Amino acid sequence: MSKVSQFENNSAVTRDFFLYSVLKELRPKYRIWFFGLLWTLGQPFFSSLVVAYVFQNKLSTFIIPQNYFFFCFGGLSFWTFFSSAINQSGLVFQNRMKLVKSSANSRFCIALAPVTALFLELLFSLYFALVVFELFNILSPKPLMLLGVFLSALLAFIFTASTALFISVMSLELRDLRYLIPFLIQLGFLTTPIIYEASLPGIWGTLYHSTPLALAMRLYRWTLGLHTFPSSNHFLTGLVITFFWGVFCSLIFQSKSKKLAEWL
Repeated sequence: MSKVSQFENNSAVTRDFFLYSVLKELRPKYRIWFFGLLWTLGQPFFSSLVVAYVFQNKLSTFIIPQNYFFFCFGGLSFWTFFSSAINQSGLVFQNRMKLVKSSANSRFCIALAPVTALFLELLFSLYFALVVFELFNILSPKPLMLLGVFLSALLAFIFTASTALFISVMSLELRDLRYLIPFLIQLGFLTTPIIYEASLPGIWGTLYHSTPLALAMRLYRWTLGLHTFPSSNHFLTGLVITFFWGVFCSLIFQSKSKKLAEWL
């Protein structure tokens, strides 16, 4: 067999294994499809409803008062995706121990399968909400709303997938990291413009608005007509952070994944 044919064969095997892993993540939740869809669509909707009802008056100096429910929906949808992916990544290899001793490509697929499944759910919920908002003339979406929604979700996926790769291997090398993850997620929730919008001066303001998740949320809110488009400074800074964080996490995963069998 030639090298080209061998490469194509290995690529096909890796692709099929990845698709199988993603479907394996989705199948339990959607075994009864109605309840699966209800959970996917209802979780960010009802969370936004509760937050908007409880915190709108208390955070009136920090939030955008108009359409606060939709502002929260644009933040909580992305944060639910991110937090769920990170929580699953800490145990992804422990739950797939029999497959860890196979090729490096399968390890990469195992680590990314939960994130990809959650990403598909995120896309579905964002586009479904967009259809509902447009159908009932609730908001005034931008002309490029379909592209804007996809780009915002893609940006969140790249950052979340990179972080998940990092957490998946580091949680095996540093066993106590799994106990630190909930605290870091809670800290991230409080310092990300999910349910409020703060105005910070100087470099702190740039970092606050340029984190990949904050940038993704702002892009989505822009498509809904709730926010202005991110400034060029924040937009470029967010893209640079996403790129270098992705490269760093990929390199860490590639070097650490060779020792997974020993750690398990």
